[in-house]
Amino acid sequence: YDQLPDSLNPNTEKLIGIKYFKSINSSAGGGSFNEDEEFEYLYIDTALAKILGANNIKNIEAINVVGDSMEPILKDKSVILINRTLTCISLKEEIFVINTPNGIYVKLVSKNDDNEVVLKSLNDVYKKESFNFKDVKVIGKVVGSIDAQHLAS
Repeated sequence: YDQLPDSLNPNTEKLIGIKYFKSINSSAGGGSFNEDEEFEYLYIDTALAKILGANNIKNIEAINVVGDSMEPILKDKSVILINRTLTCISLKEEIFVINTPNGIYVKLVSKNDDNEVVLKSLNDVYKKESFNFKDVKVIGKVVGSIDAQHLAS
């Protein structure tokens, strides 16, 4: 309707695209398995990108949260932003997405003195889980989240 095709594209000066793996879920509960790795772009405001760090934006990807074990910080159906280069687990608890023999989780993750990876939920209904360090793969550190109610359909 009297518009140039380029005018229909997102304004690239105000938005930055992050890979969003819409069909991949990280469980905030009992574990999640994912087979499909297709992605689309989730566009975020450049102001948010600056907060995440301009140099880091190329390392950030987005996936879904399923479950309530990380509430109130991460809610069911939220989208989390993960920095794939931040994979070092320490004694201090931090929120990571981690692939375990039981599936992909988003949890408070730390390492204990026995070289085990400890996964802890914020919701007290869920018990801690421990895995041998060699049996898990850290996908990345959670650096932000978007509640489902703030996502455009």
